[in-house]
Amino acid sequence: MLLFRNATTFKRDTIIQVIRRKLSSIEPVKLAYASYESTSSSNDADPAPLVVIHGLFGSKSNWNSLCKVYHNKTQRKIIAVDARNHGDSPHTDQHTYEHLALDLKELLAQLKFKKAAFLGHSMGGRAVMYFALKYPDFVDKLVVADISPVRTSPNFKTMPSLFNVLQNMNMPKNVPMSAARTQTDLQMARFISDKGLRNFLLTNLVQKLDGR
Repeated sequence: MLLFRNATTFKRDTIIQVIRRKLSSIEPVKLAYASYESTSSSNDADPAPLVVIHGLFGSKSNWNSLCKVYHNKTQRKIIAVDARNHGDSPHTDQHTYEHLALDLKELLAQLKFKKAAFLGHSMGGRAVMYFALKYPDFVDKLVVADISPVRTSPNFKTMPSLFNVLQNMNMPKNVPMSAARTQTDLQMARFISDKGLRNFLLTNLVQKLDGR
């Protein structure tokens, strides 16, 4: 039994070392965010700020109205973020929950928050769950919306097809955004019948300076 325990401990410690090496090589990105706060000066008696992170294909702008309400009701400072590869935050080839959690930790350091409450929706919910497990000392409260720690949602099965549709879009060039949205919607409608879902996906359509 002693040998078994030692072997188990060795295996556990080895896994921890691998995870630490892996995390040490992960580079955070500087997240774009919107802040909702009062003009009066803050003090130590103020409640911990609330950091809101959206779901897949979402952005901080999805939470604009709710963040205003949260601030007015709670008097907390509210920070709505764009996750990496979303909205105004940098786009990279790396996108795991380890990356998302480290990005949040970097944001707290940037804003000089010792602790924060976190509200995560869908993908954001998984990200803040991981964050709470990895960095518990930074968590005041945790709210997870519309997601569980396990893969129980049938929506996960549709994700590969959505990615495939988006990757194969023939994006219009040098046209007004209104025309680009119409043309893109017509292309997506061949594969996605849900108009609401298409409208949501179209919120990710942006025009670069070169007209693309």
